[in-house]
Amino acid sequence: MRAYIALLACGLAIAATESAVAVTTTTLTYQQGTDGYSGTVERRIGRAEAEQGDDPVDTVDASFYLDGGPTASDRKDLLIRFENTSIPSGAVILNASLGFTTSSVTSNNVSGGAFNVYSLSSPFGSDETFDSYTGGNGLDGGTAMILGSFDGMTTVETTSYARIDREMQLVANGGTSYGFGVRTDRSGDGWSYHTSVSSAFESRPTLNVTYTMDSGVELQTQNPTVDIFPNGVNADTAGTLINGNSADQYFLDGEDLDNNSYDQPYLVQFGGLDLSEYDEIVQAELVLVTGFSNGASDSPGPFTVHQIMQPWDENTTYESLDSDSDASSNETQELIDGGFIAEEAQSIIDMNDTEVLYIDVQSIVENWRAGDANYGLYIASGGTGNGWQIFTSGATEAGFQPELRVVGRQVPEPGSIALAVLGIVGLLAARRR
Repeated sequence: MRAYIALLACGLAIAATESAVAVTTTTLTYQQGTDGYSGTVERRIGRAEAEQGDDPVDTVDASFYLDGGPTASDRKDLLIRFENTSIPSGAVILNASLGFTTSSVTSNNVSGGAFNVYSLSSPFGSDETFDSYTGGNGLDGGTAMILGSFDGMTTVETTSYARIDREMQLVANGGTSYGFGVRTDRSGDGWSYHTSVSSAFESRPTLNVTYTMDSGVELQTQNPTVDIFPNGVNADTAGTLINGNSADQYFLDGEDLDNNSYDQPYLVQFGGLDLSEYDEIVQAELVLVTGFSNGASDSPGPFTVHQIMQPWDENTTYESLDSDSDASSNETQELIDGGFIAEEAQSIIDMNDTEVLYIDVQSIVENWRAGDANYGLYIASGGTGNGWQIFTSGATEAGFQPELRVVGRQVPEPGSIALAVLGIVGLLAARRR
């Protein structure tokens, strides 16, 4: 009888703690010449006649620059792919990146970025040129989706990482990847990185993928169901309301009345999420792309991310958020004290022109899973008067709209837990006979 009770208790304990087991992850790293891997293919394509197409060089002895921007005569883009990889079918990608190490920095080419990574829409050959790839003009006609950004490449032998989760999830889902394109979409500063034939083996490009195969873990992605910029950008438009679906990209801003700049937050909601079956939120990230259309789209920040605690819609005005009878300025602390938003969950700093950012919002999404109403996210100036331009729900190019990426783990089916316990009971009963 004691054994019966002990094993029954064990079965119940397993059922009760099943959801507390950590998610099992695997990380794969591919680097030319490491652990026998030899599948990296690179091709630099340039606008200048003498630089139409170049194979990688040993960057211990020479530089190998990517350069631009889009209309520059010395523009150089990169095509790169990693062949013979083994991303398991059905994997949930938790983090995937390209890692490039800076090989050379000069006074004329100190690149802070951003250099953006795109998935390719077509394969490329070993003899590809700027004019031949997808009909000409480098990467301009050959990209499928923006993925991530290299940023802050100002010091030799430091490695920068650009996220490529969406492309690796495509592969895990059975899709075809043609590789990656790297280019600068605004910066005119070149960047020399260690290539796949560099004699500094440890500095060669890497493809890094962390995934899980655990049952019950799944990825949801959502674009905004509504997003707005209430107030306006200057004295002429103060009090106006910009709906994200009517603009391709727009500015968040902080109050700087000396320079005719008014507070302008960003409210965004992802109403299509279904978190009801999850036992926990494993990961949640908000993906935003900094604007392309304005030379002042970057910002040192900070901007802060908050959970919205009360209902709002596309007609919510800046003035309607007021709780202290002064609708001309609704500071973040006022909105916290008034119950419209929660305390800061995340701070965003050093946003570069055209940069893709992955912002951790796991704590907020976990609150939604635990029962808080999903009223969305509020992003506001954390004290800066330096505006930050982002792409909105009105963006039409793939990957540019804000995206919420949520990895959740499903609650085990009650029936399966009951069957497991009944199985233990049956086994014990048979033994007693």
